[in-house]
Amino acid sequence: MRIAICDDEIIFREQIKKYILEVSGDSAIYEYTCGDDLADSTENYDIIFLDIEMPGMSGIETAEKLRKNGSDADIIFLTSHVEYVYEAFKVRAFRFLQKPIDHEKFTEAFQNAELNRNSMKKVILEFRGAVAEIYIENIVYIESSGEGTYVHDIRGNYYPSAVSLKEWMEKLDSDFFYRIHKTTLVAMKHIASFEKGVVKLSGYDADFPVARRSVQAFRTAYFDFIKNNARMM
Repeated sequence: MRIAICDDEIIFREQIKKYILEVSGDSAIYEYTCGDDLADSTENYDIIFLDIEMPGMSGIETAEKLRKNGSDADIIFLTSHVEYVYEAFKVRAFRFLQKPIDHEKFTEAFQNAELNRNSMKKVILEFRGAVAEIYIENIVYIESSGEGTYVHDIRGNYYPSAVSLKEWMEKLDSDFFYRIHKTTLVAMKHIASFEKGVVKLSGYDADFPVARRSVQAFRTAYFDFIKNNARMM
């Protein structure tokens, strides 16, 4: 397990490192004192403990840049305040830990992140003899094409698939994926914003319109998803 700790205060970096080593002694731990250095890093991490309030680039801004660069790490935000929940949700926060950090809550959050990383499911994509694997967690959206579909991931890659959009809807959990249009299936966790019937997806500049007749149902499903998954500790 590769873990990054980003906090401008050494007392919190040392505390988190101590807690990690108590729970998972074989983890590789990397420390950063500012968001700029973490965001510019080329390392791939499984879990990131990220302070929200730092000089320079904030934790939210750092997470936005990490997601844009293709990071699929489970981000656990550290904060003394609770008003950042919605903003953090847009960058797919895994959990929050409030400062001062409670040992029991830390252990629960960390172990859940470990379980999440270890249980990430893959799908196999096949098209004209070519085969690829992708983590379901990393699918941002799927669009229909003449011969099947294209599966787009968090790194901006896309893969052709012989599976139809209807078949994808049956394969994937409807609590986490939503067909916003007859040609488009999106992952709820990768939605950056939803305004005026248009979805923006993390890492993608394009607008994804929601079919007019689906707007109200999608709005309800999306905000239910936010409510059920924005876990605050």
